[in-house]
Amino acid sequence: MIVPGISGTFPFLSVGISRSTVHIITADIYFVVDSSTLFLPKKVTIEAFDGSDWKPIELADAPVPRANTVTRFAFEKLKSRKIRFSFKHSRPIAISEIEVYE
Repeated sequence: MIVPGISGTFPFLSVGISRSTVHIITADIYFVVDSSTLFLPKKVTIEAFDGSDWKPIELADAPVPRANTVTRFAFEKLKSRKIRFSFKHSRPIAISEIEVYE
């Protein structure tokens, strides 16, 4: 389920968060790549806000971003209302970080 207010669309990607009650369980990112966009990120880092600080989310099997398909990041019942995605690119682009929150 995509929760209203906790999803967003950006020039080259869209993000949706699935959750059960108060626990975030997956984050889906759709990287749209066509002739008008740049490149896929080389690395995606996900962090959760614990109320006072950002903590990295460790993924056992971090997926490699793929073009024009959903890349799913799954984790163990993350209890947070705010997560941050940071993108490492080989070339500078306008978007290098987004925050998604409820």
